[in-house]
Amino acid sequence: MSGSESHGVVSDSMRLQSEVLTGRPEQTSLRNLESILSEGQELFGGFAKNPSFVEPAFQFEIPEVESTAGQNRFTPSHRSYVVHVNTTLSHFSNSNFKCTRRYKDFLWLRNTLVEQFPGIIVPPVPPKTISSTMAKFTTYDDTGLVLYRQRALLKFLNRVASIPVLAQSPVFQRFLEYSVEDMQAERTGKLTVQDGLGQPDIKRSFGRRFR
Repeated sequence: MSGSESHGVVSDSMRLQSEVLTGRPEQTSLRNLESILSEGQELFGGFAKNPSFVEPAFQFEIPEVESTAGQNRFTPSHRSYVVHVNTTLSHFSNSNFKCTRRYKDFLWLRNTLVEQFPGIIVPPVPPKTISSTMAKFTTYDDTGLVLYRQRALLKFLNRVASIPVLAQSPVFQRFLEYSVEDMQAERTGKLTVQDGLGQPDIKRSFGRRFR
């Protein structure tokens, strides 16, 4: 049904309903009203069947930011972002869980997605700044930067999750489900993963199978 036809359906419906309320219509008008209402249901009922209204597979929140002080002047402090995850995908171990990730983990995820999916435009992560580097070694107040990065990283996760091939990729699942230790191990190369069909082949650098 075209836009003009749908406008006509609504207009005719309003006119006939007005006649019903004033008690003027005949029985044929009532039958016409039922027909018009039926056509309207067909017109607007399609919205419920539109696949673009399907519930998203992920819902993310980053409500917390943890600070870790450096052990000495040669070991910089850092912040970690606590990601709360809710997913409807059945291949995840749990539907509700949380993980703790550093900025460099998010950067690793994006770089890995770019490498594995060269034909896909992978959303960006917020860039590093001089302020964030200063805050690691000084008492520089970077509260504003932390809030900005918190929102930007959340936007990054939501945008990745909106691209089905990325949302269902093994690397995205590992990023979300890994422990802090295993996330660091793969990011630094101590944990070797070969993604392919079926279950990924995951091995530690010293050859023991990862469970």
